[in-house]
Amino acid sequence: GVDHEAPVLSELLSQADAACYAAKNAGRNTVHIAQRGDIEYQVRMEGGGRMAVVLQAIEQNRGELFVNEIRGLPASDAPHFRELILQLRDDAGRVIPAAQVTSVAERHKQHSKIDLMLINRTIEFLEQGIGLNHDKPVPLLAVISDESLADDRFLDSLESRFASASLSQNQLIVCFSENAMLKNLSRLGEAAERWTELGVDIMLDGFNGGLSSLTRLDSLPVRYLRIDESLTREISVNLVRKTVV
Repeated sequence: GVDHEAPVLSELLSQADAACYAAKNAGRNTVHIAQRGDIEYQVRMEGGGRMAVVLQAIEQNRGELFVNEIRGLPASDAPHFRELILQLRDDAGRVIPAAQVTSVAERHKQHSKIDLMLINRTIEFLEQGIGLNHDKPVPLLAVISDESLADDRFLDSLESRFASASLSQNQLIVCFSENAMLKNLSRLGEAAERWTELGVDIMLDGFNGGLSSLTRLDSLPVRYLRIDESLTREISVNLVRKTVV
């Protein structure tokens, strides 16, 4: 609460920041009212707890792939895609909550390392052929963060890894947001074209059908669109959304 007894602005902002991280740690999509002790707890966790554990897991490459199968409705026998999620483990082998990883990655600019680990694990998964049905290949879907895609060194590393993998189409899909493409259209568009030449398919995430995006689609090397739920929601009764989709 902010009233005539509230502290100075800088302390209010610190309290709000700590409350935001407390809400994230509770699983996101959560409201947390600032409590006495939130800031002390946050400083303690950043100083020697969560931050050190997450950074150590990243540096020691302790990432493990989890697979979500994406199927049609009604459910079919075979999935359309397998979306891969990278989860980090601490030195005791426990999975570190995704909210904690995201929090540290944002503060310490570690997204590119995590995303490169995801791609490396994915390519290893493909090369080993673990659990893959070669009669009906199902492409693997790897989602890359906007922060990584703004890093030229990450884009170069990604291209080098794809080039060394000898990928064939319908094996790997790299998914990134429509916003990332629009913010860095020239550089990311060129990179994506080279990725497709190396056998990687491209998916745009959160596509909302904006006019600027629709007019650029024919010039982008995009094979799949994951349409934003703001358009698909109530599509059965909203003619405008149905038409756009």
